[in-house]
Amino acid sequence: MNAISYADSFDHATVRQCRDYEEMFRGMAREVPVDDPERDGKIDAIQRFRNVCIWHTTGERAEAKITYVRDMENRDERRERLLERTVPRTDISCGKCFFRMEFLMKELFTSIDDRDRVLIMYECPNKCLPRRAFYDNGEEFVSKDPSCVKCGKPVIRSTDGSSGHLIVISTCNACGHVESEDFDVPIGATEDDVVDENYERDRAEYCLDEKGLDAYREGKRNLDGLRRLVDEWKSREADTPTNERMASLRKLRAIELKELATKALEQVGMTSVTLSDPVQGTGLRIKVSMLDSDPKRADKESERAVRNALEQALLDTNWRLVKTSLVSTLGAVTGELRGYVSDEEIRKLIEQENKANESRKSP
Repeated sequence: MNAISYADSFDHATVRQCRDYEEMFRGMAREVPVDDPERDGKIDAIQRFRNVCIWHTTGERAEAKITYVRDMENRDERRERLLERTVPRTDISCGKCFFRMEFLMKELFTSIDDRDRVLIMYECPNKCLPRRAFYDNGEEFVSKDPSCVKCGKPVIRSTDGSSGHLIVISTCNACGHVESEDFDVPIGATEDDVVDENYERDRAEYCLDEKGLDAYREGKRNLDGLRRLVDEWKSREADTPTNERMASLRKLRAIELKELATKALEQVGMTSVTLSDPVQGTGLRIKVSMLDSDPKRADKESERAVRNALEQALLDTNWRLVKTSLVSTLGAVTGELRGYVSDEEIRKLIEQENKANESRKSP
């Protein structure tokens, strides 16, 4: 079967599935009583449900068809390679006259477990029967005759098509048990003989082309994005620690920051506190410089005192000390403060701090 045939086969299955869904929704609509005061609303809900179901089904089937056709083509190539590289044996002897048998044919054989094998058949040059057949791994094929379900003895099979359907009849000569199987296959008719006048119309609706698949993918991406936003919103609603800190947080203007930082630094012995003009960038950045009035403190101790003072003072504000910026040399301390502007930036900052605090608390 070529790629077009595989695609056609898949499309037939898609049309059948969508038709089944359509009938299911029509049945749901028929079950709504005519005198139901809420009939219009219920019918509308069913229709909207139908639209979503068909949209999703046609899109997913179009995606699956690409994979299916590719897999079938790869399978066929793999089987062809297996068939081509399987070389008939030359050491097979006839079981009756012991003459060397001749290669007759080889064909692909797929077992129940979907394992591909090649079956090679040989015939005797003297036309002795039965012929012999071997798989590509050397295992000889042994024909298993049908047996009786009651006594296990061989049965004789016959077919009957008088009813218009194929019926296989198995008769056991040993115990007399007779069993029949109706395969419900119309005799003399095939699927191709049945004209489906609406197939092409339904195929155009349910089997998406490249443009339709692109539109489905775009719609699905938008839907997934909306779902993530909803999940994120729900997660944030449930994040009580962050919400409480967001509610109490103070958004300081630059002049307010200067007053707060200067006061906090002077309380730990820093003098000549100076804040530079703000610089726009990732948020707002302001450099801060000072002198340590305590001559007994080492530079590392000065850095620690400044860091603790600023972190404590700025904890419930939208400003933070850039920790890597803090440097103390001979009691002259410099650093940088960053202001977070948008609520989104501030929330991410608080979430990160809360996670860090939880990690430190964990054993």
